[in-house]
Amino acid sequence: PPPRPVPSPVPAPMPAPVPMPPPAPVVAPPVPAPEPVAATVSFEVIDVMLRNNTPVKKCFYDVGQATGQLPPRVDVAFNLMPTGSVTGVTIKQAQYQGSPLERCLGTAIRNIGFPPSSGNGQSIVYPFVLQ
Repeated sequence: PPPRPVPSPVPAPMPAPVPMPPPAPVVAPPVPAPEPVAATVSFEVIDVMLRNNTPVKKCFYDVGQATGQLPPRVDVAFNLMPTGSVTGVTIKQAQYQGSPLERCLGTAIRNIGFPPSSGNGQSIVYPFVLQ
């Protein structure tokens, strides 16, 4: 009898494709925490600031018009004297120190009529958070 043909080798089956894992989520770098506020601002100070904030708003409006954007947060430090007068107005964030915004806010806050109080006065850090 004639020799039998040698069968061709059967290729091994290919492994099933393994699906790719989903891409890892993109994690934004952490946002640094804002600087801590030295003390809680009293209700009376907040009330006076809110009732007399038109000149303060104008300072931020002018910055927005000049630069096309507003800072997300500005912490303003000042001393509230027993007489109700304000001294030493400064912005805590270094990039705004000595800026037109600091000068404008200094004038606006010094012109707010705080009521006189008993005691030695107080140092305040007032946070303006803009959204």
